[in-house]
Amino acid sequence: MFGREAWDLITYVECDVRGAGNNMRKCTKEGVEGFPTWKFKGGKEAGGEMPLVQLAKVSGFKGNFDGDLEPVMSTSSGSCG
Repeated sequence: MFGREAWDLITYVECDVRGAGNNMRKCTKEGVEGFPTWKFKGGKEAGGEMPLVQLAKVSGFKGNFDGDLEPVMSTSSGSCG
């Protein structure tokens, strides 16, 4: 979803017990109850899947990206939010 460049900007923690390299101890300590859970600098949090344009807005991302390149998320896809 994010592309290779984004992984340089994200600290990813796997919270699914079935996921490779999961860190359940950290997830529990941080109070993660569902995923995805987004934690931003300054203590801001959001939960659920969201379009990249919305994620950029919520996170305060100032870089450039073309939101038109993202496929439209179906409301019946099982995504949250």
